[in-house]
Amino acid sequence: MRPIALALILSPTLAFANPKPPKAHVECMSTNPVKSGVAAKLDAELWCTIHVDSLGGFKPASVTGNLTINLAPTTKGIDSQPQFGKLDDTQDGVVFQLQKPWVVDKDYRKCEPFTINASLDDADHPGMDSTLWHATFKVNASCPKPKAVAGALACHYTAQDGTIFKWPGNGAKVKPRMEQPLSCSINAGKPEAGVPYEVSLGVTGKPAKVGKFETAEDGKMFFEATFEEPDYGACSSFVIAGQVKANGASLWSGKLAIKQDCPD
Repeated sequence: MRPIALALILSPTLAFANPKPPKAHVECMSTNPVKSGVAAKLDAELWCTIHVDSLGGFKPASVTGNLTINLAPTTKGIDSQPQFGKLDDTQDGVVFQLQKPWVVDKDYRKCEPFTINASLDDADHPGMDSTLWHATFKVNASCPKPKAVAGALACHYTAQDGTIFKWPGNGAKVKPRMEQPLSCSINAGKPEAGVPYEVSLGVTGKPAKVGKFETAEDGKMFFEATFEEPDYGACSSFVIAGQVKANGASLWSGKLAIKQDCPD
């Protein structure tokens, strides 16, 4: 056996060792810098960038960046899309930055926390195991809680003979059988300046009708919705529930029990 010759045969395998992975960090900016895990005041746009501290054993052309917003399950009505692409060699170093900013109420809620998933991926070997570096950036978005809303929930129903039933009121006593739409409303005081109120009104157990307050001539707020079968079952008892929210906080909620008496 010739040990020296064997060493020469095995030594080329060293060239196939896995290259060192990249190292990086994430920076975000709204009007002011946003730091991960620190309470932040967001504005209309949010820019984020992956700054590559070291490419390890990779070249810029073989690495792609990816930034994705991960919203809380309670955040509704948002459909943020991931942004990904090639790295840029800038005067600040090698980076991956958003091609366009994330926008409030399109990609995130101004006052609701969320996370950003950032990664650098192997562009030459895409797939499940292509991630070379990954980090989670916590955006602790917060806003001052607005003042509570002094709201009132009311419903009324007009029978075929023109009789009007109201809740609270004679409707709760008579329990009429409803064959026409039931109209309900949330009535509140004047709005607090700059508060983005969100209103919901619906039959419990069914999807609520959501929207924004309208303003009456006296400056007070109101929200109206109409219900009829199949929002509730024929001759059934049900509950109308309303809620007012803003900046992720509940400012008012109320319920009304509606009963129908159908002797036939």
